[in-house]
Amino acid sequence: MSRSIVHLDADAFFASVEQAADTRLRGKPVAVGGESRGIIASASYEARKFGIYTPMPTGQARRLCPKLIVLPGHYDLYEEFSNGMFAYAYDFTPDVERTSIDEGYFDLTANHKKPAVEIAQTISKAIQQKKRLRAGRSISGCCSYQGHA
Repeated sequence: MSRSIVHLDADAFFASVEQAADTRLRGKPVAVGGESRGIIASASYEARKFGIYTPMPTGQARRLCPKLIVLPGHYDLYEEFSNGMFAYAYDFTPDVERTSIDEGYFDLTANHKKPAVEIAQTISKAIQQKKRLRAGRSISGCCSYQGHA
């Protein structure tokens, strides 16, 4: 039986949520992590241009980008955004497997209304428009494979 599985992965999730929630942070190098003796848990695309990555020590990240905005985690906010992001998948199928706060899979095999790729694109656009997250990278793959249910 051929299956249609979509991988949902919001890259730079914590930093992207911070930028979506506070418009003053958009376009700026932002990281979420610990300040003293901490590490970077998430870096925005603007911060990544300076070579900042996860799990880089915060001190090293600050040397690479003196204007880096380091924020503590706001996990209630991330949970809210995550639930909203996955809600779009539940609009098309009950078969959703969340593997982390920002990543999971959903099975579109039983949905015969639209092709899986079209549904994945619809969800990606909805995440981008409603959640203001970089949804072009949120849907990282849509595939069909032969396997057992």
